[in-house]
Amino acid sequence: MSYVPRNLSLKWLQYDLPGVFQNNRYPEVINGSLWSLFYEVACYALVVFVGLVGLTQRHRRFCVFIGVYAAGYLLWRLGRPSESLLIANAFRLSLPFVLGMAYCQFRRFIPFHFGVCLVMIGLSVMTYGTGCFPEVFLLSWSYFIFFVGYWQSRIFGKYNLVGDYSYGMYIYAFPCEQILAGTLKDIRALSLIALSFPLTLVCATLSWHLLERRALRCRQTIECWLIYRLYGEVR
Repeated sequence: MSYVPRNLSLKWLQYDLPGVFQNNRYPEVINGSLWSLFYEVACYALVVFVGLVGLTQRHRRFCVFIGVYAAGYLLWRLGRPSESLLIANAFRLSLPFVLGMAYCQFRRFIPFHFGVCLVMIGLSVMTYGTGCFPEVFLLSWSYFIFFVGYWQSRIFGKYNLVGDYSYGMYIYAFPCEQILAGTLKDIRALSLIALSFPLTLVCATLSWHLLERRALRCRQTIECWLIYRLYGEVR
């Protein structure tokens, strides 16, 4: 009875159901991917906050936000006075979001070029094994994602017309793998990947067309409502 409401809270998660997947390698875990949703929603809330208070309207304002975040991140990264898992995960998972926000804010000044990708890869390789590698890698990976996103390609363009199944692939992969692992005993890793991929893709496709795409259609209505409540008019 508590499985659905606790997981909808995103914070007080319940991973098990009585008698389900008890003999799996990861026993009594229905969907281990749920752990990150709390931090993801918090990052979305951060994006909304930054936009609503007008930090994106001026580059200087946004730089202040970046400076405050960087100071907090460095204090945690260098000091770590308490090994709080909540704080550690918040900083680790929010850094890619903040980098993406910065790339978007200053996109007019950032050249997206394949040569820069090679430089980023070189920096990542050079810093591998050092303390700054996680940050350098995330900076490089974020740049590469935007480079691919802005790359004018017919192949990518046609792929985007199919739908965005990435979120569904992440959410449904774990339970699909658990089902197969519980059904096919002693299944090997490569076989599990080969069998779970098409099953997960089917679930992700249904999720996109039946739920996610329909939910995204409501965003303009919600945006207009928020602007009206804040400013008294629809802009």
